[in-house]
Amino acid sequence: MWDLGRSIAFYEAALGFRVVECHRYPGHSLLYLRGDAGDFEIELIQRDTRPAGMPSQTPGWHLAFGVRDLRAEHIRLKAAGLSPGAIEAYCPNSRYLADYFYLHDPDGYEIEYLEERGRYARPLSE
Repeated sequence: MWDLGRSIAFYEAALGFRVVECHRYPGHSLLYLRGDAGDFEIELIQRDTRPAGMPSQTPGWHLAFGVRDLRAEHIRLKAAGLSPGAIEAYCPNSRYLADYFYLHDPDGYEIEYLEERGRYARPLSE
């Protein structure tokens, strides 16, 4: 079973998010976390019981975030006691596009931190 407290602590340390709302939905607890920099939220859902037939492993998908200073973010996560993976080069078709690394939340969800450069850069107006 998932541990919401552990997940909240993870997202506070990894992204600087905090709980902005929490409520019950039949059979579930729902929490919404948000950072100070914008409207983007993460919704965490904890079922009261695991549905029959649901695999015990997390589905194979991930979130990706662009960051301006990938190495600084990697250092910050390590200092927060988390375990980011190695920084790697993203080179589809042998063409370098950006560096990235992965971090896993307490429930196994994969979070990709991607360097904001080239096609992954924020528009100049931001």
